[in-house]
Amino acid sequence: MAYYGRGSPTRRSVDGGVTWTSVAPQPALTGSTYGCRAGSATSVYVGGGNDQRLTSIDAGLTYAIAATTWRDQFGAAAWSSDRFVTVGDYGSIRRTTDGGTTITQPASGTSQDLRDVEAFASTTAVAVGAGGTILRTTDGGATWSSISSGTGSLLRAIERAPDGTLYAVGDSGVVLRSTDDGVTWTTRAAPAGAPRLNDISAFGPSGLWVASMAGVTYRSTDGGATWGGALSVGSAFDLTSIDTLDGQTAVTTILSNVSGTGVSYRTTDAGATWTPNVAPGTQYAYAVRFLNASTVVIATSGGHLRSTDGGLSYAAVAGTYAYTLAPIDENTFLVAGLSDSIGRVRPTASIPDIGGGVDFASATSSFGACLATATGTSSTSWPVAGAGNCTAGNPTLWRGISVTATGPTGKVAATPLSGTASLDLVFGAKSGPGQSPGAYVADLTFEVVAPEA
Repeated sequence: MAYYGRGSPTRRSVDGGVTWTSVAPQPALTGSTYGCRAGSATSVYVGGGNDQRLTSIDAGLTYAIAATTWRDQFGAAAWSSDRFVTVGDYGSIRRTTDGGTTITQPASGTSQDLRDVEAFASTTAVAVGAGGTILRTTDGGATWSSISSGTGSLLRAIERAPDGTLYAVGDSGVVLRSTDDGVTWTTRAAPAGAPRLNDISAFGPSGLWVASMAGVTYRSTDGGATWGGALSVGSAFDLTSIDTLDGQTAVTTILSNVSGTGVSYRTTDAGATWTPNVAPGTQYAYAVRFLNASTVVIATSGGHLRSTDGGLSYAAVAGTYAYTLAPIDENTFLVAGLSDSIGRVRPTASIPDIGGGVDFASATSSFGACLATATGTSSTSWPVAGAGNCTAGNPTLWRGISVTATGPTGKVAATPLSGTASLDLVFGAKSGPGQSPGAYVADLTFEVVAPEA
């Protein structure tokens, strides 16, 4: 492994970081350095500003400057599983409408670092960043316009409350509020004594919870008009992120403690008391989000951490260096981070389709469909169960999803050319005694075939 620091000696370790040695002076990037990682046993990459990066092909002994357009991504948001956007340093924006198969780089009109983004409605998003920068899009991220924020402070996070109000927080304790989807902004009261607000989470009709410096959080129950006193998690380290679902239970993160390990803290009594959870491994902890009441994920320098017990314990999931994550639904979320790394994380657990079989009872773990009702049809290949009869008690009425083009299960129903048809399909999973608990996702594709006129 290697460590490259602009303005300081480059150091190299060949024993997993136990000992380090300095190497000869290396080329200096004109911009900042944002990360160092290995591409293989001998190749090392150092990300930098001003469209530069350093490369090494001798395991970090010597470096050369190369051009790059890589940008670290600090914020992510999704309209759907296929349509999402990320924002990052030097005003970078990344956008996709096909689930990440293709990613475009729309112009932002700014070189300021963008730190967070919130997507809502069907095509609207608002991004915030350095110098009080606020950008807004109404076409799914294709084009962006600058919005006046009334502040020059670095805006670090943005959140949309359940009632549609937008809040942005940042340096100098600044709190901004918008009630018109980000078109105009007003300044709200800052929590007393808060030098910087790193993240914000909304709950209930008008509740806000912010993460600040030196292990302190603050809560508001009136949309930021007033704030309660400091709620310390019991640590002197700065908090990087916070998330809550109901205003009582919350999880907040510390980048690292004195041992270099990311830590999360959890409360179930509105911040009166906090319980620490040392993250597995030595990952830095950047951002935390609830996917549902029991599933919590944390973006880390080694990938992400996942909890299935509401933040009581975590398992490490290896991946790229992640600065941010954003829920898509209760099972799926985005991760983004170092050098344009963007990923969509979905549950890995799966169960098989029933296949060509028709006996749902004989399958210990399977996924299938039942035809509840069919009207306007001249024939059906599947037995019609009748409304309310697609239950586990009628296993022989279920069919596999991946049916063949021929055979009795190849076609659900047919109707005359001039007629119409209406089908009510019910989908369900049957788990066997050995099936692991967890969340499962099924991709379904529907096809209706009609002859040409």
